[in-house]
Amino acid sequence: MPLIDLNGLGHFKDRENAMIAEDFSASKAYAAGDYCYYNGTLYKFKTAHAAGAWTTSDVEAAKLAGDVSSLKESINKLNASALIVEEASGIVANIKDGTNTAVNELSIEVKAIQSGSGNPSPTNIRPITGFSNAIITRVGKNLLPNNSSVFQTKGAYKVFDTGIRNGENLYMSFEDKDTTININDILFGFIKTGYTSGNLQQSEFSWCINNGNIVNHTNISNDATEKICSIVCYPATDDALTRLFNRFNISVTVGNNAESYEPYSEKTEYQISFQTGAGVIYGGIIDYNTRKLQVTSAIIDLGDLSWNYIAPPSAGQISTFTARIANKKPATAGHYADDLLCSAFLPNPDPLGSRRIDNVITGFTNDYIYINCSAYSDADAFKAGMTGVKLVYNITNPTEYTITADEIIINEGANNFWSTSGLLTMQYYADTKLYIDNKIAEIQATMLENIGG
Repeated sequence: MPLIDLNGLGHFKDRENAMIAEDFSASKAYAAGDYCYYNGTLYKFKTAHAAGAWTTSDVEAAKLAGDVSSLKESINKLNASALIVEEASGIVANIKDGTNTAVNELSIEVKAIQSGSGNPSPTNIRPITGFSNAIITRVGKNLLPNNSSVFQTKGAYKVFDTGIRNGENLYMSFEDKDTTININDILFGFIKTGYTSGNLQQSEFSWCINNGNIVNHTNISNDATEKICSIVCYPATDDALTRLFNRFNISVTVGNNAESYEPYSEKTEYQISFQTGAGVIYGGIIDYNTRKLQVTSAIIDLGDLSWNYIAPPSAGQISTFTARIANKKPATAGHYADDLLCSAFLPNPDPLGSRRIDNVITGFTNDYIYINCSAYSDADAFKAGMTGVKLVYNITNPTEYTITADEIIINEGANNFWSTSGLLTMQYYADTKLYIDNKIAEIQATMLENIGG
């Protein structure tokens, strides 16, 4: 929870130990009305206190009735302005502490994806795929249904795809239910990439329960290039899962820490359709609130360009081919390949490129691209050989289109959002007075606990 500034009423912070103020710090200055803890007692500053040693004369012990009454009186004077409650971004946007209000801002960075593996090259073509729509998925804090029916049999295992990409940390928490149930034959945990031809690869497992014992809580090392992080169970029987879910309430949450159990909320999908004129998108920004799509990238067939040939400048180097692409955005210093994705050449961040390996770079301050290629020494032959090879690049003048989208509502509690087409950035606001009124109840309860009636 972010620090909340109640317009001079003091700074209150949600913490695991239920405190409502920070411990006193000699390096910090305090304003009159601020709170702090000192030797386990909650104090309120009567006057401003400059950074320095504790001064008893500057403070008074917090008085429950007076302080809460004063706080409420001041809050009642606030208008219903917006308070940013939570912000999140990434492949998965993890929103916490909702107050049943709508998402205020939501955008999706659309990026083309490239299938296959290894470096793209003329002998290792890696196809590029764009998007004609986006699907945003929302689910609650707990990503795991404690229900065997949602698991699919994959070879010798039962698997449930969380939908979460492997760039996110996941944590599996266990809460005892019935300790008499025998699960000694069960392995349960995370699997990184799913399966190939019905068989899972042992190296991709991260077991959290091994033969009935809890041995781990986290998914295997992050790898943003992998698409899905799944939950896996051995043996592949409904009986094993049923026993496991009767033995524990299990939560799988985004983050690195244990979370209290919360029942699974069914996933909700929201479809965003791009205007027909936008076609397939290879890069852009969807603004969910204004219903606008700004297309920032384009794709071109290298065989459609007019190429020039540059002979190797010295022994051991290879040929370079150059072409101009209208409306291609020039590179910025230090980012000579950030805007490129090619099905047959690896983008090179070196402004000159390596003339000893096959690669592609973009022009600095101009609309040229440069491809170093060892297979050709003639522009016409290179052009013919590049037919079908695709290049995605940023454009100088983005195009804007109208989109359609459903409204997304935040439920109270933690929620996870992800998109089929890129990175999410979002924030939502709460009505200030409603939000603070809820906090007042927590503050009053905490004061009673920490100060006494």
